[in-house]
Parts: sequence; structure tokens; C-alpha cells
Amino acid sequence: MNLCRQASERQLTQHVANAVLMTFAALPKHGKPQDHEHTVLAGIVAYATDPQQLCSQQRCQANADKQAALPAASSDGTGTQCAAVHVIAVGTGTKCLGGSKRSAAGDVINDSHAEVIARRAFLAWVYQQLQLAAQDVQQQQRQ
Repeated sequence: MNLCRQASERQLTQHVANAVLMTFAALPKHGKPQDHEHTVLAGIVAYATDPQQLCSQQRCQANADKQAALPAASSDGTGTQCAAVHVIAVGTGTKCLGGSKRSAAGDVINDSHAEVIARRAFLAWVYQQLQLAAQDVQQQQRQ
């Protein structure tokens, strides 16, 4: 891996972390840790070298101006292009229920670790996107 690529990857990872942190900071204060408390934060982002790829349709949840843009080296090395990340899901937490409080019926969330919560939010987003795509197909078939 060359130095230019390593610098670009470090820049991207920092950009992704900043985007997730900014999204978390923009959420309402209810349920967040107090100033003297700490928690774990996990996020899932969509990444594209063309920002238009992330939000090309009107129904996209985030406005295009809320996407974080990042200058990145072009693939041919002759210039720069703009890369963008869009935060899809965030989750916080460090709790897991003890064996006596777990439920096999599925009516209690057993694992509330940040990455599990973020994954659940991501899956909800994926299902929503599939539902929207199916609605588009149905509308096109009616026309």
C-alpha cells in the first residue's frame, strides 16, 4: 500500500468517525449519558465516491446537504473527486441482560451493546428501503 493511499484511508476513517459523532450529537439529549458518564457508540455509514449516489431520490431520509463530503484522490491519480458518507444507523450501549432476565419469547431485547443496537437500526433501514423499492415497482406496473 502506498503512502498516498494510507493517508487517504486515514482521512476517510476520521471522516466516518466525525460523521457518526456529529449525528449522535444532533440527537435529543434524552437517554444520552450525562457529562460525567461514558458509553460506547457504534455507527453504520454508506460511502460513495459520488455524493449523488447516496441520495439520488426524493424519498431519501437525509437531505443531501447533511451528507458529509470528503475530498479524495481520484482513481487515476490525476485529480481529486468528492467522496461522501451518509450515516445510516447509530447505537449506544454496554448492557446485556443476565440469564434470569432473558426472554426466549423475543419480547425483551437481551443484548443492548452499541454494535447490536446499530445493527438493528441498520436492518430496519434496509427493510424500509426494500419496502420503498417494492412500492416503486408496484407503481410502475400500474402505469
